[in-house]
Amino acid sequence: MHPYLEETLPQVAREHGGQLEGCDRLLQFALDLIAPPWRGRPIRREHEGLIAAIFARSTNTYWSALELARLGFGEQSAMLNRSLFEDMVDLHWIADNPERAVERFEQHGDHSRMVLADALQKHPGFMPAEKLPDVDPQERSELDKLFGSFGHKSWTSVSLYERVNSIEHYWGEGSLREQLHFVRDIVHRDNNQLLHVSYHSVNQVIRGSSPEEGGLSLKLGPGGEYLDRALHGSWWIYSQSVGLLIDHFELPEHEALGELAPNFYRLDDDEIRTVGRNDPCPCGSGKKFKRCHGR
Repeated sequence: MHPYLEETLPQVAREHGGQLEGCDRLLQFALDLIAPPWRGRPIRREHEGLIAAIFARSTNTYWSALELARLGFGEQSAMLNRSLFEDMVDLHWIADNPERAVERFEQHGDHSRMVLADALQKHPGFMPAEKLPDVDPQERSELDKLFGSFGHKSWTSVSLYERVNSIEHYWGEGSLREQLHFVRDIVHRDNNQLLHVSYHSVNQVIRGSSPEEGGLSLKLGPGGEYLDRALHGSWWIYSQSVGLLIDHFELPEHEALGELAPNFYRLDDDEIRTVGRNDPCPCGSGKKFKRCHGR
């Protein structure tokens, strides 16, 4: 094990063990949910196969985000939350637009092959160029409008902002819907900034600049930064995908999902100084302190 990890792992377990445990429970809950025998209604329609496939992809992404967080790579875990959020939005969008989703998915596959063939023809010395599919120019033009000339738009052909607005009814009115928009407007934006080279992301690795010491001091390896935000984001986003799966396929575990929420509230030293092991935890979870923040 690298010495950086030897230093970081105990700190992560001490400061974020409860959060990780809660996130792990959600993962195991989801794995049990989709394990044979399947207890939901049969998957008969094409769009439902698409939902199942994207949910499986999301499960792997969520799992990977947890493992990165467990190792102390909070920023990298948050970067995966970007993909996790977009998959969650797509799951709800597919459920609302079943026929359109199947049509767009097939069209996107055709367009992706066209774009790849175009690119391969520019580099014949490296890879044999694929023959361009026989497509009517008008059809190609229409597909370019949907997905962008270079395939840079969403497979849905709808912007993320518009997709979120179209699915917000799943969160009802009030604070739950506000939370969805907060995640899109603030959390997802932050994760985007981390993923790409930006002023924000580059400054995450700069620890100081001292000409006397020869230049920049940079962060390398794991640390404690971003773990709260990464874990909270992972859990919230993935739990919405799990909830969609339960509702759409009429699985019986909806109430059990609501009982899995870990407590992401952090207590400072003053809040816990006089709390006994068997006293109620000051975070308001309803658990004894020793079973919550006192672990």
